[in-house]
Amino acid sequence: MARCAERIGGRVIRICAPADSHPGESMRVTTHVPIAVLTVDGVLLAIDDTCTYQDASLSQGWLEGCSIECPLHSTQASAPAGT
Repeated sequence: MARCAERIGGRVIRICAPADSHPGESMRVTTHVPIAVLTVDGVLLAIDDTCTYQDASLSQGWLEGCSIECPLHSTQASAPAGT
């Protein structure tokens, strides 16, 4: 079975099995820097989970297309660009 993983500082961290991810959903992966893993058009994207405006978890926000909305103040970040 294929696995989804993230390489961080020379380490590979197992995140999920591909079947565990669903379109339009996100999950938080706790590492030394929290990561938001988003499923967009069948592709898993990993971005920094912390909103740059306030200390909020983007993985708790709303995913619409390639943008994720912060749950605290509704600012949107571009998932592919991470901005």
